Amino acid sequence: MTLGMLIAAGIHCFLAVGEADAIHPSLKIGDALLPSWGLREEGTGYHYMPANHVPTPSRYLFAKLKGNVKRLKGRKRIKVAVGGVWSTELLSEKRAIRPGSTPKEVLGVDKESTALMCVAEYRGVELAVAPAISDELYGERWVPGFKLRKLMRTEALLVKAALKTLTECA
Repeated sequence: MTLGMLIAAGIHCFLAVGEADAIHPSLKIGDALLPSWGLREEGTGYHYMPANHVPTPSRYLFAKLKGNVKRLKGRKRIKVAVGGVWSTELLSEKRAIRPGSTPKEVLGVDKESTALMCVAEYRGVELAVAPAISDELYGERWVPGFKLRKLMRTEALLVKAALKTLTECA
């Protein structure tokens, strides 16, 4: 709803910084995920795009954000991964994750990225998403990291990169 109101007000560049759960073992708590596409299992996106549509961020904004994240990261030990994000409204994603249940290119899971991408694509505005990995769901047990300093550093980096990117948005 907020995205729709901001678009109606004339804003055309959006960056969503948040958190996602790692569902691929290549990601750890405190890593950054830059979703280049999404697997939809949330409800909102289907009101904007056909069921077979694969949502993607704005190429322009994604490239700018990726460059700024890498520049600002410098030598900090923060992994920046590019790949798919699975958006679902499940309350317990851990129960839904089974080997082979998602494509191997899907790295993280959240509740809103694909809906935001679908709305932005439908409305013709620029949007990219940058979640920090807050917990790990791929092992035998859930590993939360919500209060870890590494997660907070990554979130701060993503906010700085998002703000820099927005100042460059045409």
